[in-house]
Amino acid sequence: DRNSVDRDYFAVSAPSFLLEGSLSGAQRGIATHTFMQYADYSKAAENPEAEIERLKNMGIITPQQAEGINRNQVAEFFTSTLAKRILSSDTVMREKKFTIEIPISEMYEGFEQFSDELMMIQGIADCAFLENGELIVVDYKTDRLDSEELFREKYSAQVLLYKKALALCTGYNVKQTLLYSFHLGREIEVD
Repeated sequence: DRNSVDRDYFAVSAPSFLLEGSLSGAQRGIATHTFMQYADYSKAAENPEAEIERLKNMGIITPQQAEGINRNQVAEFFTSTLAKRILSSDTVMREKKFTIEIPISEMYEGFEQFSDELMMIQGIADCAFLENGELIVVDYKTDRLDSEELFREKYSAQVLLYKKALALCTGYNVKQTLLYSFHLGREIEVD
């Protein structure tokens, strides 16, 4: 009978440990983010393949994740101007967690009457580094969007929230907020 459906367990897809073969796009993105979180950037700039292998041997990424990381995109990042700027900084923060309270009216238009009401926001910024005493905030993106404008439309609010949060949490002025698109192979400034 139609009404006697077993409701104990629903799943959209099988857990990743049960999957055979290649990673999904989202799983490749997670693999790339994990690599960028734990990689020694100096070593990765010299030899990205060796750094992927090192992280795999340490158990930080699985063999399947290591296989799913796009070597050309990672190598391109480490030859970029942005990577050189990060490598020349004395202070680099990766996966910087934050929690801030901001007025609801700053988050949503039309909620000005709630200017005294605070909203708690938690997040994790992929990378931030000091350059000439000011902070640069970077968010890595692995999406396959085809233009800088699409990245800005999709992620501006997020990265500008990171800007506000990191300025409040660190006390540094945030000079620049950037997205780095592995798909496009370039940084995208967000104002």
